[in-house]
Amino acid sequence: MSTVTQNGTELAALCSSNNNTQVSDDLALDVFQWSQGVQVGQYYNLQQVSLLGSLPPCDLRVILAPLDIQFNYETRGLPALFKYYEFPESFILERKHSVTQAFGTNEWNDGAMCSWLHFLCKNIHIDRTSSPGNPDKCEIVNVIPNTIALRQADYSWLRSGYLLKRVPRVSANTSINGSSSSSATVQPLPDLVTLICFGAPDSLKQRCNRLLRGQLWENFLSDPYALFTMVIEELFFQLDHSAWNLSDAFGTIEHRILTSVDRPGQAADHVDFVSLHTIAKAITYLNEGVDAMLLTLEDMAATYDEKMSQPATTSAINLKAEIRHRRGLFRSTRLRLQSLEKRMSNIINLSFNLVTQQDSRVVQRDSSVMKIIAVVTLFFLPSSTIATIFGTQFFNFGDFGNGTPEFKVSSYFWIFWLVSICTTGAAFVVWWFYYRRIKRVIQKRDVARQSGV
Repeated sequence: MSTVTQNGTELAALCSSNNNTQVSDDLALDVFQWSQGVQVGQYYNLQQVSLLGSLPPCDLRVILAPLDIQFNYETRGLPALFKYYEFPESFILERKHSVTQAFGTNEWNDGAMCSWLHFLCKNIHIDRTSSPGNPDKCEIVNVIPNTIALRQADYSWLRSGYLLKRVPRVSANTSINGSSSSSATVQPLPDLVTLICFGAPDSLKQRCNRLLRGQLWENFLSDPYALFTMVIEELFFQLDHSAWNLSDAFGTIEHRILTSVDRPGQAADHVDFVSLHTIAKAITYLNEGVDAMLLTLEDMAATYDEKMSQPATTSAINLKAEIRHRRGLFRSTRLRLQSLEKRMSNIINLSFNLVTQQDSRVVQRDSSVMKIIAVVTLFFLPSSTIATIFGTQFFNFGDFGNGTPEFKVSSYFWIFWLVSICTTGAAFVVWWFYYRRIKRVIQKRDVARQSGV
């Protein structure tokens, strides 16, 4: 079963992506499978991909595999799993490029088909460990080791990939009385449905454990896409949990800033613009994840409509209703993120106003000091000017030997005024030419900017 686009190049690139890791059959797998006529499903913990062939026949199988984003010692068996189930090249290519949104389908000549999707979303971890100095602590923490993170930053991501494969099986011919005869009837066998999950959340494994008992799993045989709706619901819980964590972390910062408004001159000291920026960036990432899942659901619904038989069965109608419901869940999270964006915008504007208010208070205080200095200077300026002039050699005070006080002015006193007037005029002339030159340069720059040069 191969297509034109499946030439093995992406799989070969995956095997050669890390020369220090040898491709092997070893891979930890959690396998859940169900069979018609068996009351309880089976669970297997396998350590090799080749052991999948030794499992008993089944109608439905769910495989939980490690995250396929890195090729290392723990995931060295991924190429063997890709070969065993003949994964499409597009799935491996999208994995390599860490796509945010993708929903693809592929069909083979023998009637087998597969569909897949990828999930990528920002992860938000919260530290609520209280302390005497911070009883209401609620901060975003980074869980990636050996990294230096900004305040309120988490560099981890929620990643997972899912491939659903359906393989038709040959029908069995049996007679009415159980023996082969010319009056044999055809008993159609259900398609073999397999869901392979990479990096799935723990809640999905718990959900599969609950499905081991009972017959609810049979609904997935008639409509295998119902497995995707189950997966997407768990992905919604992951994304929505991150959105609530982000909202709680922002609420703490918002409360701290609002309570500081009553302390003029000190409110700006409580504004942490780095934290506000990292939270705003996280909101953008979460919005991207929500929009990606909404697009995935749209593609899934369109693909299902193309494959759906007419007239629509009850199970098909119910599945389309479930897809609409999943859309509503993600839209509700998007509405919450939009509200969070508006709150963020209000707090940022308030923070800038608080900083501006504090700066204006500082400027006002400095201007008051300068005003006092200017008043004192103006008060002493006339007397200091007169004292300076009379302290020159152009004025003589004394009795000059005859005992009578006398006051004499030098005949060269005009030189003082000549030099003073000339130097003052020269200073004004130099300032005037410099001012005109700067003004022309600014005007030329404005003209050039307006003309687009």
